[in-house]
Amino acid sequence: MKNSISKQLIIVFVFIAMLFIAIPIPCHAGQNITVGVYNFSPLVFTDDTGKAQGFFPDILDYIAKKEGWEIKYIPGSWSECLTRIQNGEIDLQVCIASSEERSKLLDFSDYLILDWASVFKKKGSQIQTIFDLNDKRVSVVKSGITTDEFKKVIQQFGIPCQIIEKNENTENLKAVHDGEADAGICPNIYGTMLQNDYKIERTSIVFSPIKLRFATKKEMNQNIISVLNKHISELKADRGSIYYNLLNKWTGSYEKKILPQWVLITLGIFISASIALFLFNMILKKRVKSKTEELVVANIELKFSEERLALVLEGSQLGYWDWDIITGHVQRNSRWAEMLGYTLDEIILNVKQWTDLHHPDDRKSAWQSINDHLEGRTEIHKTEYRMLAKDGQYKWILDCAKIVRRDEEGRPIRMSGTHTDITERKQTEEEQKKLQAQLSHAQKMESVGRLAGGVAHDFNNMLGVILGHTEMLLYQIAPDHPFYEDLQKIQSAG
Repeated sequence: MKNSISKQLIIVFVFIAMLFIAIPIPCHAGQNITVGVYNFSPLVFTDDTGKAQGFFPDILDYIAKKEGWEIKYIPGSWSECLTRIQNGEIDLQVCIASSEERSKLLDFSDYLILDWASVFKKKGSQIQTIFDLNDKRVSVVKSGITTDEFKKVIQQFGIPCQIIEKNENTENLKAVHDGEADAGICPNIYGTMLQNDYKIERTSIVFSPIKLRFATKKEMNQNIISVLNKHISELKADRGSIYYNLLNKWTGSYEKKILPQWVLITLGIFISASIALFLFNMILKKRVKSKTEELVVANIELKFSEERLALVLEGSQLGYWDWDIITGHVQRNSRWAEMLGYTLDEIILNVKQWTDLHHPDDRKSAWQSINDHLEGRTEIHKTEYRMLAKDGQYKWILDCAKIVRRDEEGRPIRMSGTHTDITERKQTEEEQKKLQAQLSHAQKMESVGRLAGGVAHDFNNMLGVILGHTEMLLYQIAPDHPFYEDLQKIQSAG
């Protein structure tokens, strides 16, 4: 009996051991990973020694040290890196944006940083708004996400451009510097760092928010993506982690924030409730924590984005306004008020509705233009009207706007636009009209003079003939002739 039990135990033990042997256990320690890097400072680049540097390599090196990975960086142009990761020639690509098209070929990690595309121009160029790119040469990166988004934007606005494709963002900036292109598309962080080197400047044209991530070839290295996501989530959740230190080091954009009091109270409630509802709350807590962390990080990055956008708007020469159609609230930048001679505080305190500043004759047409845009009769709200300045004079303003947000039913709920002072242009046009009217009047008077002179000359010739023949007849007949008195009357009248 004992032998039988022993045999059964041995069989069970062997069976369990075989199960453990058969189950694959992923092991990443000592794994060699090839990584594509390109020149996109400060997020990724290679220094003079050929070593990979930047925010993404530092984060990856930190994770690799934790996991025991051996990292080999493969430098190349952006186009080369994209081709290599899509063909599976490298294991991992850093600092890459996801898209629906790329997701068919690649697997992406959670995002590490949010950026957007900006349009850069040569210093002194008159390019200020998206409409100024009409018929201009614009340099873009071949196969870039920002390139696809830029093409969509100009197509929506109906703006024809000559597209010049380059392999790197630096080539875009160089094309603008060398005069090969009138403008260049470049991610905001990268372009801002290099604009002084290429003697160019950023315009107020921004678009295409992009989330930058790690990527692997589709279904080839999902274990790497899984490990990366785990570390990214943990690093973002910890306010004092190396993630935020490196973000501050490479972009200078991280500001340490204290959690609001209501968040602390809410967390306290959840902790207290978890004692009574331990099992249920453990699952709920994980979900709430995950979403809250993502929201906090998103709010921080949104704050960075809004601050950078505000700097762009304040630095531009355009008056910017944003209208919440639901509440009626209008937000403006300082340049909007300065064009009329006010400070922004004076506008906020003294002007209840911005139409109060419109010339009475222009209010109806201004509102009609806005209503036509809201009702979909015009693609872009674009009109000219006069606004009252602080000195009591009226200035001519060019108002360009577009609906930037709609509700779920497609109704407009937010509109943004720009104001440009065109008073000098309108004054020049008025002077030209006056000069044209004076010229036209002078030409008319000259024609009348020529006509009067011609008529007088012709009439004088006829009178000469009449008077000449009358005088000859008076000379030939006697004073007592019956026609003598009639001829004298003809002579007198002539």
